[in-house]
Amino acid sequence: MVQIKDVAKRAGCGTSTVSRVLNNSGYVSKETRERIERAIKELKYVPNQMGRNLKRLSSHLVALFVPTISHPFFSKIAYYIENYLYKYGFRMIIVSSQDNKEKEVKLLDMIKNKQVDGIIFITTHIHDDVNFEGMSIVTLDRKIPGVPCIASNNYESTYEAVEYLVKLGCKKIGYIGGLTKVGSEVEKRYEAYCDVMNKYQLEIIDCRKEILHGEEYNISKEFIDENPDLDAIFAQSDIFAHCCYLIELQRGRKIPEDIKIVGYDGVMDEIYQHPTFTVVRQNLDKLSEKIVQQLVRRMKKKKCEKLSIVPADFIIGETTEVK
Repeated sequence: MVQIKDVAKRAGCGTSTVSRVLNNSGYVSKETRERIERAIKELKYVPNQMGRNLKRLSSHLVALFVPTISHPFFSKIAYYIENYLYKYGFRMIIVSSQDNKEKEVKLLDMIKNKQVDGIIFITTHIHDDVNFEGMSIVTLDRKIPGVPCIASNNYESTYEAVEYLVKLGCKKIGYIGGLTKVGSEVEKRYEAYCDVMNKYQLEIIDCRKEILHGEEYNISKEFIDENPDLDAIFAQSDIFAHCCYLIELQRGRKIPEDIKIVGYDGVMDEIYQHPTFTVVRQNLDKLSEKIVQQLVRRMKKKKCEKLSIVPADFIIGETTEVK
């Protein structure tokens, strides 16, 4: 990641001189200007337009990056985040990459060169090639070096849910979910599942794949077809949980008598009111509040927590216990 100090070193001058050239302000000799421009070209340095704009004028605009807005989790948390941003006097634009890294990078470059005060990342890709210097950024679940991350207590909440299934007498507990393409707190759900299974000396039966939104049903069907005798499923998301529920019903199995199902997120309760699902429900309101608080602190150059954890709630419903 090329920084302004690298340009200064290559050009043999100070960073303030490079800054004057970038901002076209103040005197710089023709010879020095040419060295700086040559260094910028050779190093492929991209000036951080966002950081320069922040010094001039606040736009009170924040960009929210999501893989897709059609996913119920992303659309719902976007609603909460927008409400909290409004309380702080900010407007929000949603940037959807359709889970495409190349598109995500291009959109990020566009946003960096617009007058945007901050960025909230809920993305699925690694951006080692992006210069985040001087940018006010926070993430949900995603780990980017030097960027504050807000997340649910993924490990503890999953551990509680899977151990609950064991204590109900389940012996063949499957895990289904996506593989993240970027360092993510969500991976701790799988870690917790494995730890519980190892603790009780039970077989790890898992299905973890890189997926696009809309592929959950086919992946769930393939997993269940390969493991027809499961007596419980822990699903990494609500969508996977509901897909598994529908597939097991089609196979003629009774829920929860024949198989118990637990989901994660708690964002589909309004859509599926019967049966009520056993679910680890993320506190989207508190998560959103924390995200915005940390972003505002970042904008004000105040110290931020490296990782902020918001407890999730374990809700028992009709997919694990007969009511």
